[in-house]
Amino acid sequence: MAEGLDIGILGERDTWKAFGIGIALFCIIAYASLSIFGLSSSIYGVSEDVEQVPEFEVLTMNRTGIDDSIPLTDGMAKLSDLRGSVVILDFTAVDCTNCHYVQSHIDDNLISWQSLDSDYPVVALSIGSWYGYESFERINDTFGNPSSSKHMPWPLANGATDSIILENGTRGDLVEYYAAQNLPLVYVIDHEGYVVAKEGTGTPLDGWRSFDRAVERAIEGDAESLRFGIERADRSFSGVFAIGLFLGVLVYFSPCAFPVLPSYISYCLSLGVREDELREEGKLEGAAPSPFEVGVFA
Repeated sequence: MAEGLDIGILGERDTWKAFGIGIALFCIIAYASLSIFGLSSSIYGVSEDVEQVPEFEVLTMNRTGIDDSIPLTDGMAKLSDLRGSVVILDFTAVDCTNCHYVQSHIDDNLISWQSLDSDYPVVALSIGSWYGYESFERINDTFGNPSSSKHMPWPLANGATDSIILENGTRGDLVEYYAAQNLPLVYVIDHEGYVVAKEGTGTPLDGWRSFDRAVERAIEGDAESLRFGIERADRSFSGVFAIGLFLGVLVYFSPCAFPVLPSYISYCLSLGVREDELREEGKLEGAAPSPFEVGVFA
C-alpha cells in the first residue's frame, strides 16, 4: 500500500494552493450553509398577518419561589395572565441539545433584562414541547431539579395536545399553533400579546444581537414595528410536498454535507491542473471531469 502513496506531492506548491482553496471553500460554504439554515428557520411559521398569539394554559412544575412567580391556578399557567409583561417564550426538550444553548442565553441575560426600569417586566417561560414521549416527570427531573446541570430558575411547564384555548371553546395542540415542530424555538411576546422576535437556533450568526435588541425594545414599549404573526403548518398534500421538496434541496447545505465539498472540488481541480502529468504516469484514464460536471455532482 505504501508504494501507492505519492508522499512527494506534499512538497509541491500546487498541493498547498489546492489546500488553501479547500480551506477558503470550506469557510464560504460553511457560512452560506449556516445562513441558509438561519434564513429558513426565521421564515418558517411566520405570517404577515399580525395577530395576538393564541391563548394557552400549561401545567407548570409548581415549584415554590420559581413557578409561582407568575399567576397560577392549581399549578396551571395561562398566557393571558401574563399580559402586560414581556414574555420570553421558550419551546424546549430534554433531548434537544441545541435548545440548551437557548436556555444558557436566557440564563445569562434574564436578570439584566428584569433589572431594567420599565412598565413591562420580563417573564421567561420554558415549555417542554416533545410531550409525545418526554414525560412531565422527565422534564421536571432535568430542568426543574436544582441539582441538575440544566436547571431552569424560571417558570417551567410541559405542553399538551389540548393546551391551546380557542375562541369557540375548543382545544388545540400547542406545538401546532405555535409552529414549534422544529426546536429550538424561542419567541419574544410584547406586553400586548404580539410576537416581536423569534430565534430558531441556539447559535445565531449575529450572536443574539437582533434578538436581544428586540427584547430591549419590547421592554421599552417600542416594538410595535417588529410585530408579526404565527402561521400554522400547512398539512395538505401540496403543503407537505412543498416542504419535503424544500428540505430535500436544503439537505445539501446541511452541516453534515458541506465539509465534504471543499475536498471534492479541490481534488477535481487538481486533476485538471495535473491532467497531462497524470496521463503520462498512467494514473488517469478517460476524460477529466469538466467544470460543469464538478459543479453538478458537488
